[in-house]
Amino acid sequence: MKTNSLVIFTKAALMLAEADTIQKAKELKSLALTAAEWAKRKDMGEEAIQHCRSYALEAERKMGQMLRETERANAARDKKKAECPQGIPPTLKELGLSPKESAEAQLLAELPADDFEEIKAGKKTRAKAKKERQQSANELT
Repeated sequence: MKTNSLVIFTKAALMLAEADTIQKAKELKSLALTAAEWAKRKDMGEEAIQHCRSYALEAERKMGQMLRETERANAARDKKKAECPQGIPPTLKELGLSPKESAEAQLLAELPADDFEEIKAGKKTRAKAKKERQQSANELT
């Protein structure tokens, strides 16, 4: 990997650490996916492309963690907040997210670290992780 790539990945790691809002995490995911496409077009190698995709997944997982913590996700809105628009958390639409994007991000957030690392490494698909999770839940009931 070239020195320029190392600088880019260092910056991406810093941006991930600083992503303290859903919007910032969403922007980082988008930026990382764009960087992956750019790396692919520039023949920077599979390792560079995988690093970019890895940052996109990390950003999406962080976004999912933040979404899970919102008042809307927890249905913790009280009447006082409902009467005051400033107290109402933004909707998915206002965040620029579809329900599917939100669900996918939250799925990544819920996964055990081992499963998430396998997805990042390309050893497991999201669909397989989701299926395994559903099977585990069914076995418990």
